[in-house]
Amino acid sequence: MHGYHSGACSVSGGFDQLIERLVKIINDNGGEVIYKERVVSLPVNGDRISKVVTQSVKSPERLAEYQGKSIICNFDPKQAAEMIGLEKFSRQVQKRLDYDYSPSNLIAYCAVKDIDLKKLGFGRSILYHTSEMDLNKAYDNMYLLGDYSKPSFAISTPSLHSEPSQHCPEGTHLIEFVTVAEYRRFLNLKVTSRREYRRKKKEIFEHIVCAAEKYHIPDLSSKICFDSTGSPTTNERYCLSPMGNSYGSNLTPRNISIFRLDEKTSFSNFYFCNASSGFAGFAGTLATGLRLYEILGADATS
Repeated sequence: MHGYHSGACSVSGGFDQLIERLVKIINDNGGEVIYKERVVSLPVNGDRISKVVTQSVKSPERLAEYQGKSIICNFDPKQAAEMIGLEKFSRQVQKRLDYDYSPSNLIAYCAVKDIDLKKLGFGRSILYHTSEMDLNKAYDNMYLLGDYSKPSFAISTPSLHSEPSQHCPEGTHLIEFVTVAEYRRFLNLKVTSRREYRRKKKEIFEHIVCAAEKYHIPDLSSKICFDSTGSPTTNERYCLSPMGNSYGSNLTPRNISIFRLDEKTSFSNFYFCNASSGFAGFAGTLATGLRLYEILGADATS
């Protein structure tokens, strides 16, 4: 945690530039990024995955098939294994696939105007706030009980990570608030009552803004010109993150031991490359990809 806090690094110009750069490298080297298609089947032929079958997001009746010498799966390994058939994997791999997911989160993106965040001490950093000094109690109140009256959360200011900001009109800044949230609570609310689902998101947001305004950003509530709040079900819908998880498999001793899932599967041409099959976070997932590249060799994926 100390390393994360002392680093607080961000890509110059925002993470979208990093993604665009990665896509450009793929295209420049003869590859292709195909958008708006979802993997729906991974047929097995002996000890190999014979092909990848995708479905068009816009036109579900349209299917496409792709083949390759090596097939790398970058979505959740457990979901991929269930798609293939868990019984087709070795006992060792099945055991490693038996992980629980990390907790989910609630995140609020805000645009504010007429606030000098630098004078308030914000910049290329992350501020952690807790209204309850017992962090375990604060976590349990929010995650287990759904009580955010004394919230703990992180504040990030993306528009101050790159200068000048390319994403904000003059006089405005971006602020992100993030805290822990339990997936099933929000799923139940969304299924049973969209009104209560929205009310709960608004309630949590107001508790966070109130605390931030009291201790860190005076008059914050009157300076917010836009806000959008995402819940665990938002993560699941837009990021295809099972149970809205934040970091893939839960970062507990059981899941990060020497028996943690890696890139190997029970098929000779099929590999995992995901936070749950390497390590969590952006850097962890990239490290998994680099290791897999070394294993396959420069020409193995052509």
